[in-house]
Formats: sequence, structure tokens, C-alpha cells
Amino acid sequence: MPRPTLYKTPEEKAAACRATSKKYYEKHRVQINRRSHRKYKKKLQTVRKDSSTTAKVSERCDPLWLMEKAKEQFMKLTHGTLYTYLDEIAQYCIANPEEALGFCALMEEQWNAFMMEVQGVLGDILQIYGCGDIWKKADMVARDIRHVVSLVEEIHMQAMSSVDDIADWCSSGIFGYQICPEGAKVVI
Repeated sequence: MPRPTLYKTPEEKAAACRATSKKYYEKHRVQINRRSHRKYKKKLQTVRKDSSTTAKVSERCDPLWLMEKAKEQFMKLTHGTLYTYLDEIAQYCIANPEEALGFCALMEEQWNAFMMEVQGVLGDILQIYGCGDIWKKADMVARDIRHVVSLVEEIHMQAMSSVDDIADWCSSGIFGYQICPEGAKVVI
């Protein structure tokens, strides 16, 4: 035979449950409050830590901020003058023919990696802002980088074929950076 039912209705069952919980709380109140306080402090610390890092992370994930940093990096690498920078690469290859091939390969690899990063950011800008003025401004930075990549590749190709001919090409003025209008101002 089953045991007799203690509670006839759900309200009686809920009332008995509340009474049991109240009795347990009164008996263990200090431990429960300490545990709750510790949890609150821990949660507060993680919220503060997350809020301080999310501001930095969200700024670094902003494609416009990334493109601005890419522009600054471009100016830093070229020292503000693109064609003088390329002429310095050619002059280094002329002065150090044994290191020219490795140096040109390193420069080409560096600029290609930079270009790939900027292309990714440019795609993000296109998705977020569309192809308006913001994208056109960002694309100008990407174009400059693509231009440098093609001109560094030209110097590298010449170094691969004949390092000795770099001096002849440089003095003749037939490198791409020397033919460009701004490149004509470079003193050779």
C-alpha cells in the first residue's frame, strides 16, 4: 500500500516548499550571504576587465582605424617619399650585389603581406560602408601599396636576371619608379 499523500493541492505543496526553504535559509544564512557576495565581486571584476578591453578591441577591429594605421605604416616605411624609397632599394642593390637578391625578396614579401592585410580591410570597409567616399579614400591607400608592390617586384626581377644590370637600368632611368612623373624629381 502506498504512503498517504501529504499535500492535496499544488498550493499546499508550494507552501510547504517555501517553509522548508525559509527554514534552511535561516539556518545557513551566513554561508549563503558570503557565497553570494563572493560571486558578485567576481562578476563585477570580470565586467570591469571586459569593459576595459572591449573598448580597445572594438577600436582595433574598426576597419577605418585599421586603414588609418595602414596609411601611417605606409608613410613610415617609405619615409614619406615613395620614389626616393624605391631609389634607396635600387641603390642598396647596387652597393651590395651579393645581398641584392635576398634583400629584394624580403622587401617584396614584406610589401605583399602588407598588401594582403590592406585588401582584407578594404573588403570590410566595402561591406560596412559601401563604395562611397569612405571606400574611395581607403582605396587610395591600397592603390599606393599595390603600386609599391609592382615597383619592388620590378627591381626584384631585375636582380634575379642580372644584379650587375641594376646600375645600368638605374643610370638609364628605365625603372618604373623613374618613369613616373613624381619619380623624375628623384636625383640619381
